[in-house]
Order: sequence, then structure tokens, then C-alpha cells
Amino acid sequence: MSVLSGQHLFDRDVPRFLESPAGVLPPYPRRTWLRWTMRGILALPLIAVVVRYALLAPEPWHDTANQALLARVRDGAGAADFGQLLTTFSPPLGALPALVLPTELLLALGGALLGGFFLQGLDQAMFRRGLHGIIRLVVIVSLLISPVFVLLSATDITMFGAIVLFGFGLIDIVRFENLANTQAGFRAGLLLGAAAMTDVRAIPLVLTVAIVGTLLIHSRPQARAANAVIVAFPTVAVTVALALAGVIIGSGPLTFLRTDTTSAVRAIEALVSDPLSEPLMLYLAPVLVVAITAGVFGFARSGVMMLLIAVGALAGVLVGSPLISAAALAYLLVHISVAILPTESPAQHAAIVVMCAVLVGIVGWAVASRLPEAQEWSVIFTGFGPGPSPTVGGTG
Repeated sequence: MSVLSGQHLFDRDVPRFLESPAGVLPPYPRRTWLRWTMRGILALPLIAVVVRYALLAPEPWHDTANQALLARVRDGAGAADFGQLLTTFSPPLGALPALVLPTELLLALGGALLGGFFLQGLDQAMFRRGLHGIIRLVVIVSLLISPVFVLLSATDITMFGAIVLFGFGLIDIVRFENLANTQAGFRAGLLLGAAAMTDVRAIPLVLTVAIVGTLLIHSRPQARAANAVIVAFPTVAVTVALALAGVIIGSGPLTFLRTDTTSAVRAIEALVSDPLSEPLMLYLAPVLVVAITAGVFGFARSGVMMLLIAVGALAGVLVGSPLISAAALAYLLVHISVAILPTESPAQHAAIVVMCAVLVGIVGWAVASRLPEAQEWSVIFTGFGPGPSPTVGGTG
């Protein structure tokens, strides 16, 4: 009977692609002060919008998700009933910004700084994928001039924070599954779990992105299912724990979602009653743009991955988000994901990223023009047309 040597035992696990022989990539830019300077510069446009809005809007932060978050945390802070505490502080990370930044202006400025931090991280990820500086600039600028990106950063810190965590998690999923970086895989699971603990609307996104990971070009093809479990496990564990807490206290498993089964059923009925509605068409538009563009450049798999991510965004309507808000979220996630998810060749990836950054960016402006916040934008940029309205992300 032959005995396998250690060398032969692990021959089957040799990855097809490696991120680096050492398993560690240097940050970009290399110098710490340059990275923080870049983050500050990228945050400046968002800060300028926040300050201009605060100065010109007749009722700044009126009826925004940040305002609702602060009110919910203030009202629930002194609650003695565990059920009320669970409703107020679920998901737990989502309530944390309101405790640290106790005014709408501070939350908006915090969102702007978070936006600068994320854009630098996105640029670093694109740099590591070998994308040219001009291409990276197109992606970053297209996000900075996107009304949806700016509105979310300024008015809905929980959803924006979840998107940032989702984006960083997706970057690490690619490093894990496409480039055999195991440390990045565990970090991706934790980041996506943190996104779910920041905003409940991120829970279906995490589960769908775990499926998206199985469609990537894998460094270890035999490990697709195992990798999906690693990515999704923290989120599933957090979701089950919160649901069980609701059952134990007698308020039901959906308490942490701040909704109930009846409301969710009504939302589904409203969605399917008018399948050709304008909000639903705007919801599907960015996915179709990516699918057609990726098909033209020979990587139709990208379209399938974007569809799965958009389906995750649509689940937000089950917890009370308007369909147009789900469309805005889907647009933003697709816009970010196109820059992160790899294709079979660098030239192919660059072409898809540039085309989609422009075309999906146009769709984003179309989505924003149908948001209730359209009049707010005239206040922010021109000083005309006041009119407070609900935020993109709903009431958080």
C-alpha cells in the first residue's frame, strides 16, 4: 500500500492564478500620507455638496433617513423592553453612527468622508487589476458626479455604510476566489457580515453575492461551493441570531427587519401588479446595459452576475423601500461592481469598465431624475426649487 507524500497530497490544490508570490500586495499609493491625502481630496466634492445643502436648503435634512435614524435611536435609548431595544438597535452597527455623530450634519459629513475612503479603496483595487489611470479616473468621476452616490452619502449613512462594506467585501471576494488569497476570503465574509449588521437591506445582497462568487473565474475551481459558504456564513449566522432573538422575546422572527409578513406580501403584490412600471424599468436598465456591453465584448457572464446583484437590491422593497429607491440602489451596486469583477483579459475588462461607467452613469442620472429628491438637487446646485422630500434610502 502506497502512502502519499506531503508534496503529492497538496498537488491538487495548486491555484491557477496567484495575486503575488508573497500573498501580500503593497497598498496604492505606497506612502500612507499620500493615501490619506487622496481620500481627503476625493471626499472634498461630497463635503462641498453637504455644506452647500446645509446653507441653502430651507429645511435641511428634513425627512431624510439620517433624521429618522437619530429619532429612532433617541426614542429607543431609554427603552426598558428588550423587544423595543431590538427594534431600535437592529441591525446593531446601523445605529452606531447615530450614537457617535448625534446630528444630521455630522452624519452627512461622516458619509462624505466615508465616500472619500471608499473611492480610494476602489481606485486601489482597479490599480491592482492593471487598469490604466485614465480608466480609473473615469470610474471615480462618474461616481462622484452621480446624484445617487452623493445623495446616499449625505442622507442615509446606514445604507451608504452597507454599500461601502459591500464594495470592500466584493473586492476581497475577487482576491479570494480569482486570485487564491485565502486571507481575503475570510475578510470578505466579515465585511459582508458587517454590511448586513449595518443595514438589513444588505442581507439579501450578501447572499446573492456569494452566488456571484461561484461565477467568477476561479483560481481553485473545485472549491466554488466551499468558498461561497465561507463568504456567506457570517451573514447567515448574524441573520439567524437576530431572528431567534425576536422569537425568544415573542415579537417574531422579522422584528429586526422592522417589518412583518403582511407588509412584505403587500410589497410583492404591488411589485408584480405593474411589471412594466417606470421604476421597474429603471431598476432593470443598468443590468441590461452591462449585459449587452459584456456580451459585445465576449464576457456575457458579467451580465448574469449583475442581474444577481440587482435581484438582491430589489429585496429592499420587502422592508419598506420604494421601488425607485431599489432602482437607485441597484444602479449604484452595478456601477461599483463592474469596476471590481474581473473578466478573462485585461483589455476586455478595461473596455467593459469604460463603456459601463459611461452608460450606467447615464442610467444613474435617469434614475435620479425620478427620485422624489429631484427638487432638492436644484437647491444644492443652483439655489432654486426648494422642496424637502424623503431620502433615497427610505427611513432606514
